[in-house]
Amino acid sequence: MTFEEELVAGEADPSQAESPHTASRQLLGRGSIYTLATAAPALSGTLILPVTTRMLSQEAFGLVSVCLVLIQFGVILAATGLTISITRHALLERSALEGARGLVFASMGTAGLVTLVALATGFWWSELALGQPWSSVPMVALLAAGGGAVVACVQAYLRAVDRAWTYVLLASGGTLIGPALGILAILAFGPSALGYVSGLALAYCGAAVTGLTIVTRSGARRVTAREFRSALRVGIPTIPHQLALSLAIGSMILITSHRLGLESSARLQVALFVGMIPTVVTSSLNNAWVPLIMRAAPRARLTTLAATSREVGWIAAAGSVGVALLSPWILAVVAPSSYGVSELVPVVGLASVVAILSVLYLSNSHLIFIAGKTSGLALISPLSVACGMGVAIVLVDRWGLLGASAGFVVTYAVLATLTGFWCLRVSDQRWIPWPLWGPFVFAVAGGLLGALLPDVGFGLVVRIGMALGAAAIGVARFLRILRAR
Repeated sequence: MTFEEELVAGEADPSQAESPHTASRQLLGRGSIYTLATAAPALSGTLILPVTTRMLSQEAFGLVSVCLVLIQFGVILAATGLTISITRHALLERSALEGARGLVFASMGTAGLVTLVALATGFWWSELALGQPWSSVPMVALLAAGGGAVVACVQAYLRAVDRAWTYVLLASGGTLIGPALGILAILAFGPSALGYVSGLALAYCGAAVTGLTIVTRSGARRVTAREFRSALRVGIPTIPHQLALSLAIGSMILITSHRLGLESSARLQVALFVGMIPTVVTSSLNNAWVPLIMRAAPRARLTTLAATSREVGWIAAAGSVGVALLSPWILAVVAPSSYGVSELVPVVGLASVVAILSVLYLSNSHLIFIAGKTSGLALISPLSVACGMGVAIVLVDRWGLLGASAGFVVTYAVLATLTGFWCLRVSDQRWIPWPLWGPFVFAVAGGLLGALLPDVGFGLVVRIGMALGAAAIGVARFLRILRAR
């Protein structure tokens, strides 16, 4: 039964419902700070990439790139899914913040165990997984991943207590301080991949110590063995879920590389990078969205979810339409003419639709995490990626890069659909995302027009006019939320 149906039946208490505008203001206000934490890596990467590519040989920089991927996936594995469990525990379980702080310190043990096992077996999996022999460089990268996992667990606690600026401060450890230390190591000890990765490891471990100190000063910490086991039961099934989503783009690039060659895979990576810009923004907002929904009173939760999902949906839709329509000019900035910018415009237009699909998926996932029944995600996410890969394999030979982009969209479409069904199965609150139908239609229509309209003559005028309209819609809704009583 939906909240509206409960209200009609007299079972809901409207006084428990937080003002939709209040919830939306909180979401956009705090979410903008979390967006800064997500935008920082992109900004720092843009500034540091030209420096590192010139200071390191191409071979050394290639090894650094491999280690960055190792750190990304290592953090997911070493955190053992506790990032979602800690936030959930702080807001929904009986021991609340005290138990969540205990889980943060327990994460040191799980992260340390996973890191030690990976270090002990590196000689076996390094060639297979990385295409590189086992050496001191991936060893140091694993230490960085272990520290990063603890940082991620501390950030999960900070998200629950709404300490957004402290969250951003810790995020800067790996994204800003780490690369800076790596460059200093290269200047001090010579150009080597080991020096740069050591700088990253030092920054991640330093951020972990800083984060644990902050949690220690926040209050008492205690978690029982039963609570720890419960947290792992909720968190561990999300590991394949997180890994699969991280592989979503990589799998499309890999398929393109095998079928069309390395040059085509490079072009696809640029197109998907541009098309994913609105999705990055909505994912950043999710750091504020998750605790907002968890904090809501049970009877008011669906009302809060409906109001906030509508606002996030319109932001995602306006962003995706703007990116799709302005893609000829965005691509011209981020890629040289040799990339065939005009041919990438339809690819960006199609990929931009992923933003609204991700909002559909996220709105479903909130109630799944609240129910604590995450086991289905361990199957849903890999299955979604497999469906997208299947579509890409079939279409890439016929449609080229557009076929790979279609596979990427299918991945998120299946993910949104299956999480919706799983949400209805495991949650005691019936959520049908009707508030997102308007943003969905707008995003799909804008993405298709961005893919099909020419960028000269009348098509150019239409592109600019519609992009301005999309921007006006986004700004108007943002201002309406901020000004509402």
